[in-house]
Amino acid sequence: MMSHMKTPSLGHAVNGGTNCRVAALPQRRTAIRAMALALSAMLAWALLAACPVLAHAGSIDRYIGLDKRYLIVATAHGTNDQFKPIYAKASAKSRKISKIQGRSCLVCTTSGMKKGEANSFVKVKLPTCKPSHGYIRTSDFDFDTIDTKTFGLTSRSGSNSQRILACNHALSFLGAKYSNANSLNKHAGLNCRHLVLRAYNVAGHKVWASRAYKMNNSHYGKKITKADLRAGDMVFYKGYNGRNYNHMALYLGKGYVIQSTCDKGKHYPTGGVRITKMKFRALPQVYRDALH
Repeated sequence: MMSHMKTPSLGHAVNGGTNCRVAALPQRRTAIRAMALALSAMLAWALLAACPVLAHAGSIDRYIGLDKRYLIVATAHGTNDQFKPIYAKASAKSRKISKIQGRSCLVCTTSGMKKGEANSFVKVKLPTCKPSHGYIRTSDFDFDTIDTKTFGLTSRSGSNSQRILACNHALSFLGAKYSNANSLNKHAGLNCRHLVLRAYNVAGHKVWASRAYKMNNSHYGKKITKADLRAGDMVFYKGYNGRNYNHMALYLGKGYVIQSTCDKGKHYPTGGVRITKMKFRALPQVYRDALH
């Protein structure tokens, strides 16, 4: 029986193996290309993590020299429950002196900085704190300006001058701690309601005398839409229970508000009077215009 079996020739076996290897070559090349792309991507991410300047080079450059007229605001990346560090020196190896929540802002100073340099750190003001300044990594923040002369208002006439007065008076309390003391002393602190009321009082609106305010502060003034917001308007936030509006802030324009908060601490910059994005936490809002 063995003599009748057909044995494949040596040439046939070799050709068959060659064909298998040839067929596998394109698959191997594809796999090698995929591995090369993956390694390139990993290397790129590693470089960006090690050198934040590469990812954000020049992000602060456009704001250098604008300190005299504008507030240069740095908004921390992340959410209300995420924090970015503030360093004692312009180095990530230096001591961390504080931290700032995502969507919350710090006021920068670009004094001494030059455009075109590797500005991976920028100096920030820490009013009422010791030390009174620190440094943040530019890769952790987005930058913008608030014009304290106009607050983005298109006209300086009429009630707009009151809006500018209200906003600037509220900003004079920047750095004050959160407190129910309602003191004129910045170091004694004030709460969210007192901050807005003091700003309105300077603008010529005696909010305390309003019956509507005494009954429900979120009913004071005229209800407006988000699209109609102007600097000086009030923004009310519902509490975490979702029922009552128990927090208020003053709108500064460009999506920023100034407010006094204590949800993450009573002292600046994790609490107290600070600038934040209007949607600094995911809670329903209502907008009121009392300076119309």
